[in-house]
Amino acid sequence: MSNNTKHGIYVRTISDQSNQITSNTANSNVADGIHVDSLGSSSNTISSNNIDGSGELGIYIASEGSSSNIMYSNNIDDSGVIGINILSEDSSSNTISSNNIDDSGAVGIGIISNGNSVNTISSNDVDSIDQTGIFIESKVSSSNVISSNSVDGSGEVGIYIETYNLSSNTISSNNVDGSGADGIEIESNDDSTNQISSNTISNSGTSNITSKARETSNITIQNNIFSGTGGKTNVAGNTTSIENVIIDADQLNPILP
Repeated sequence: MSNNTKHGIYVRTISDQSNQITSNTANSNVADGIHVDSLGSSSNTISSNNIDGSGELGIYIASEGSSSNIMYSNNIDDSGVIGINILSEDSSSNTISSNNIDDSGAVGIGIISNGNSVNTISSNDVDSIDQTGIFIESKVSSSNVISSNSVDGSGEVGIYIETYNLSSNTISSNNVDGSGADGIEIESNDDSTNQISSNTISNSGTSNITSKARETSNITIQNNIFSGTGGKTNVAGNTTSIENVIIDADQLNPILP
């Protein structure tokens, strides 16, 4: 499918339903490459699709009921706003893995959860994003894992998480290179636990890691490797530890608690 006047593929479900979208090609989409609206509880699997040239979103899922969303092995190029986007209004489980996302206008991978959520973003290749490579915003309690991703050339922040209310955030084993501002930025509120570990962060314009913890949240930063020019670590929180950080000799002002 090519030269689509709106969405390449559009699915709308009213009652509980399972949707599987796999092995499609959708090019030159005015709006979204794949767009799923789920009004009831839903299970959505989107895999092995090739999407090139979407005016807005490469893949988009909007779920009003409880949902389970899995996206893997998709190739998404040249999205005007976001490569992969999930908006969940109720409880959700979201897994995004092994996707290739290149050249998105704002965000490579974005999840916004307004209900209890479990979010896993792993083993994705995210390249040449105008603003933020990977983005999670969770309004209520959530468990977020971002691991083993390659994020290269984000205009502002490589990986960004903002969470509220009893959240657990783990950012580990990612390679983040060439972010215009921060390599990794995390902002947690209200009894959140945050671990940033074993990441390799290179050539950040402002800070390699910026962490802000409020209320009784805490942050642990350990076993990360910083390299390339510029960058430092900014940490503000109630219970914060920094240990076993490896810094190349060419780093300027690498640690600033």
